[in-house]
Amino acid sequence: MNVDYLKINKKLSVIDEVVVNFAKNTDLKNVIYGKYITILFGKNNWTDEIHVLSEKITFDKFAKFFNTLSKNSFHFKKEKEDLFEDLINKKTIKIYWKELPIPYITFSFTHTELERLTLKTFIIVFLDNIKLNIRTPEIEIPSLIKNKNMEDAVFLYKLFLDKLDMKFLKIMCKIFNVAQPL
Repeated sequence: MNVDYLKINKKLSVIDEVVVNFAKNTDLKNVIYGKYITILFGKNNWTDEIHVLSEKITFDKFAKFFNTLSKNSFHFKKEKEDLFEDLINKKTIKIYWKELPIPYITFSFTHTELERLTLKTFIIVFLDNIKLNIRTPEIEIPSLIKNKNMEDAVFLYKLFLDKLDMKFLKIMCKIFNVAQPL
């Protein structure tokens, strides 16, 4: 996408508050993806999950991440050693904010080339003056189509139409084995 960064000014919803508070309390290289991206950009929508993809880290760095989040209103359903083992074994973990059962963060490490590409090609968005890294529309749109979420894919396509790298989008559509929208 042909943009350095985006700034969003809006009244924060509960789901935005979860994202902003998570971003404030982590220094890990990570990227937000999934249905929340459409909510971030103003689509009247809801999702229980906020997907976050992170670089692989050591247990010590994970323990610091776990402890920092735990001190700042986030909680987990397992001990940090078990969570780290799940992440190493290519599973996602759930991170909850305050006492809310939803929305929650599904957090995972990168394992595939596409996931590593996602960590290299993200877009920076400022929400409530907090920096968020989000997956580029060129990867997010085909992913949404693959997951049978055409309405959200079309929303992002129309929103970013004049800024999309169409060549990159076409490549990603082939990788996801989906037709390019519109």
